[in-house]
Amino acid sequence: MGFIFPFFIQAQSSFPCSSFCVTDVTLDSAAGTWNVNIAFEGTTNDFINYPYVSMMITAFGDTVALGQVEYFGQIGGTDQVYHPNAYADTFTAGQIFFVYDSDTCQLNFPCENVGYSLMEKAPWSVSTMGDGWNFNSPERIAEIVLFDVHGARVGQWNQTHFIPNTAMATGVYVYRALVGSEIKSGKLIR
Repeated sequence: MGFIFPFFIQAQSSFPCSSFCVTDVTLDSAAGTWNVNIAFEGTTNDFINYPYVSMMITAFGDTVALGQVEYFGQIGGTDQVYHPNAYADTFTAGQIFFVYDSDTCQLNFPCENVGYSLMEKAPWSVSTMGDGWNFNSPERIAEIVLFDVHGARVGQWNQTHFIPNTAMATGVYVYRALVGSEIKSGKLIR
């Protein structure tokens, strides 16, 4: 039995990361995969293309799973379980990298955006400079860790607001920064 999608469902890549929430993560040791349940806030008219969990990273920075495209899409207002391959059997908290359309979201687990409305507690921004990225924060940045899109750690910097990128390959990177008592994260493009 197949599904018939009404003609009014259109793919969009304008959904913010706050539209998604990781509600549950369990290990399926028999299959060697994680079951990652992601809720997508929206209506039945909302749709994302080719969603998948590309990787899972523990709060300590260890990569525990890598994934690839599993589904044609996900409709708004639904929960869907994704199955990245497990490389470790422990995951209690960390980041889930969720890819859809041409976007990548770094979602926290447990989900911090209850009600899917993410509120930044302090002004925070990252700007691109000619030879690197400048992290603007009113609080001290203790550590910045940079990953490539495959989950490999590119580097780690302590007590700095600037990461030079001249020696890095062109591409997309994901950062995780410890700012005061908060973990900030996002996507950087070189």
